[in-house]
Amino acid sequence: MPSHDYKQEVQLANEDGVLRWIREYVIDNFDRRAAMKALYRVGYERTIEFDLTGLPYESINEDLLGRLGNVLHFEGRLKYVALPRLTVANDADEISEVIGVNDQGQQDMIVER
Repeated sequence: MPSHDYKQEVQLANEDGVLRWIREYVIDNFDRRAAMKALYRVGYERTIEFDLTGLPYESINEDLLGRLGNVLHFEGRLKYVALPRLTVANDADEISEVIGVNDQGQQDMIVER
């Protein structure tokens, strides 16, 4: 959980025009690793690139979309965005997800149609 001081730093960076310009410059001109190092403390990184082109299916349900929004912490400016043509399904039955554990004890998400 972000500390109170960190939240104040983020608020200041969002309100201060010079700090916003520096953040935009870094995102636009540094590679991803250098931008992360320059902008964020370890553990407080934000998402500056978003790519869903590797999804194995052509539709996504609202629940999964909402969970992505909860997990990913987006920066106000993104360096790269790639979205395939997706259908957003309202019906949870259209795409069901099964979480299983593989041989190494890792969780896998299996999508069934």
